[in-house]
Amino acid sequence: MNTLTKETTQSPERPVEQRFIAPPVDIREEPEAFILVADMPGVDKRGITVRLDGTDLTVTGERTVDYPAGEELHRESARRSYRRTFEIAPEIDSARISARVADGVLTLVLPKAEAVKPRTIAVTD
Repeated sequence: MNTLTKETTQSPERPVEQRFIAPPVDIREEPEAFILVADMPGVDKRGITVRLDGTDLTVTGERTVDYPAGEELHRESARRSYRRTFEIAPEIDSARISARVADGVLTLVLPKAEAVKPRTIAVTD
């Protein structure tokens, strides 16, 4: 089930309401980082924005479809806008967050800060 959210943008002429679909996201923890994988079908690199504002990490995606010239008789695919916001923990090294997209799947790598990575403590006599 897709969750719809609404956002109203104020403009001098009139407010514009835009609907967003919250993309499904898988999150896993690895020893060095947290990995977020978001499904945004039809979205490519040109349509994705990843923004970090304080501790809020917001992902937006705009599905762009290049329609061929000619008279449109029927269309079931539509432009879709995706948006999801996550609050990141202090143990994330925000300066090293990276993102890549392939086939409508966005992968974010949120590296752990050195201070929180597991380590072995040597025992001395």
